[in-house]
Amino acid sequence: MIGEVGGAASPLPAGAALKARAARGAMALLIRSGASGLAAAAGGIVLARILTPSEFGIYAITAFCATFLSLFADVGLGGAIIQKREQPSQADLRTVFTIQLVLASLLVVGGFIAAGPIAAAYHLSAAAAWLMRALVATLLISVMRTVPAVLLERELRYGRLGTVDAVQAVAFQVTAVVAALLGSGVWSFAWATVISSAAGVVLAYCLSPWRPGLGFDRGAARRLLSFGIAYQTQSILSFVKDAMTPTMVAVLAGAAAVGYINWAFAVASVPLLVTGSLWQVTFPAFARAAQDPLLLGRMVERAVHLGAIVMLPISFSIMALAPQIVDYVFGTKWEPALPSVYLFSVSFLTGPMVGSTFFNLFYATGHPRYSLYFTILYGVLDWGIGVPLVVWLGFNGIAIRTAIVAYVTLPPLLIVAERLVAIQPLRQLVRPGLVAALAAIAEWGMVNVLPAGLASLAAAAAVGVACYVLVIAVADRTLIRSVLTAVLPGRLARPLRWYLAGAAPTS
Repeated sequence: MIGEVGGAASPLPAGAALKARAARGAMALLIRSGASGLAAAAGGIVLARILTPSEFGIYAITAFCATFLSLFADVGLGGAIIQKREQPSQADLRTVFTIQLVLASLLVVGGFIAAGPIAAAYHLSAAAAWLMRALVATLLISVMRTVPAVLLERELRYGRLGTVDAVQAVAFQVTAVVAALLGSGVWSFAWATVISSAAGVVLAYCLSPWRPGLGFDRGAARRLLSFGIAYQTQSILSFVKDAMTPTMVAVLAGAAAVGYINWAFAVASVPLLVTGSLWQVTFPAFARAAQDPLLLGRMVERAVHLGAIVMLPISFSIMALAPQIVDYVFGTKWEPALPSVYLFSVSFLTGPMVGSTFFNLFYATGHPRYSLYFTILYGVLDWGIGVPLVVWLGFNGIAIRTAIVAYVTLPPLLIVAERLVAIQPLRQLVRPGLVAALAAIAEWGMVNVLPAGLASLAAAAAVGVACYVLVIAVADRTLIRSVLTAVLPGRLARPLRWYLAGAAPTS
């Protein structure tokens, strides 16, 4: 079993075996992420109907502060283990565990002390300060999961890692909904965070046994930190660049505005609940293929294409049906955030698929500085454009800023990536984008012709999904067939392969 003390290390895949394992891992994560996404969507709908925009805003502000502290407990050591060419030793793993545990303990103490002044700065109540302390305390739980999860991710065991993530996501939503129904209000999120974190730790150790132990190897720490600090610095800067909502918007417009913008982002980013798993696969998979430029280029293009096949139809569908989704699913109290839903959705049409894939390419090829440079650029543009827009247009200015930055920075990002490996990533978006747009037009026409109501919304969405799946299965049958060949060998895949190959089955 991966990561057992004294056990033999699993050989790392290469070539065709690497592509097959990456494909199986991506598919396993897509399936489990789909289940997690359904749970998150269902939980989000219930919570949006029970809680107020102000309660969502309070949680977003306190969670922002807690998450910011958690970034300093990692210092990129997990990414350093994944990127490491040779198999990590027990000295490496125990050094990572010890450093993270010490940092987490210090940050929890600091968070408890700072929670009161932070809450006062945002004009929040003393109860919000205690909510922040509760969220910060869960850092001691979540840090325990790092090593077994990294071992699974390094060796592309995404079926198991996806199970951990799915169980954790479902536990969060179920706990939050039950607590909200019992009247816990914004504290529903705190209970959900504690219980889901604990469930994730327990399951991670069950699926990837590793005996926790304290230890510190100075040489191992120096090697891991040389990569990890650069890796984590990008994450910290990325987090800071996105901090305008829980900081500037909270100060200028209040907690309710934060609730609106976070809700709009959550609705528009529903596709990321599924496709996020794909980019979780790409970093370790690219790292294993970094010595083969031809293989790496094909894997980068395939990652973009698979992301487009899954993400674009969902994004287009959200834009086509957004008014009905707000009125019949979440409730009319969220209508002020509808413009932001459209703008976030537009920004997601290229940004996550291309940007996330390229950042993982930079890390895998040993160029984390490129990710750092682009993150700094994003931050400068986000704040330079975003602050005037928020002052001028209110919280919807955040979404306008996001769309502008996504497309202004796309050309230089493409130039840098294409210098590292020969790729044509934008071509991978054309076919899925056209098919998704046609399906969305059919949805929009149908929902506006049928009598208004939830049944018409469901019917339009079902028709759009059916049209997209049928057309894309034929248009992209070569790629989908190759993925199925790697993921579903045997009788289960034969009927699908026959159809996708355009040939009739034979006896």
